[in-house]
Amino acid sequence: LTNCCLEIDDNGKVIEEITAKIQKLAHIPVQSWKG
Repeated sequence: LTNCCLEIDDNGKVIEEITAKIQKLAHIPVQSWKG
């Protein structure tokens, strides 16, 4: 397991932060993550 998984379980806001970072790096739309 990675610290990421634990942080996401601990605080849902972490998911938003990670998604925002990925968007900047890969330019992936949020809709792709939310399905």
